[in-house]
Amino acid sequence: MRWKGFECWLHPPTFGLTTNIQPQAATLPPQRTPPAAMTQPAPKRPGRPYSSEDKQVLADLAGELPMRLLVAEFNRRRPPRSWDSLRSKAWSMGLSTRSEGKYISTGAIKKLTGHGYDRIKYWLDSKQLKYIQSCKPSKGHRFVSRDSLWEFARKHPHQFGGIGHSELTQLFDSETRASKIAAMNLPRLKQTVEVECIETGQRYKSIKEASLAAFVNKSGISGSIDKGWAANGLHYRRVVEPPNLDLK
Repeated sequence: MRWKGFECWLHPPTFGLTTNIQPQAATLPPQRTPPAAMTQPAPKRPGRPYSSEDKQVLADLAGELPMRLLVAEFNRRRPPRSWDSLRSKAWSMGLSTRSEGKYISTGAIKKLTGHGYDRIKYWLDSKQLKYIQSCKPSKGHRFVSRDSLWEFARKHPHQFGGIGHSELTQLFDSETRASKIAAMNLPRLKQTVEVECIETGQRYKSIKEASLAAFVNKSGISGSIDKGWAANGLHYRRVVEPPNLDLK
């Protein structure tokens, strides 16, 4: 048969081959069924139960020490336990892991003294007030021992002026120490910091006033005071604080 024009492309020659061949479905190799041991989760290893002695030691330490010191002290007295295990057990026993005994948090110091967090942070960063951190030596919340706080109060009693006797008792965890500070009748410490320009000798009642006079922001004056940086070509320092009254 003779095709005309492009019709030959519509009817390719078969050369005697049949066109009734149906394509066969691809056959996949049979899948292996995994053993039952691989489909089931591994059994949990039973935990080591707490003895009555373990519970008593945990009850004695909970609330007295920050968590990092609690774990170290517990593991010194009893067979070692992990951080998570001790914390979970303390919570199940209704115990608090917040330190409220030998150590006090910076948040509690801020609340009881009424000072701003920047002032508390300055005490800590300037190494005037010793502290430890809850997780690692350089991580976690900062806690201050009552003894360290009292040593700081002995050297800087004016920082605690005007605070009520009840707040001082909670702060130092001692009626005697609170009475010594309250008996001095110190005035409430001003929240503003009086500063002085080293080059000109000009004094300002606050950092804000000095920043307005120097045409810089307050952080520039603070950096000049704390780290010796120049603020618009000038340097500043705090005015000398009241003399230290060392309490015996």
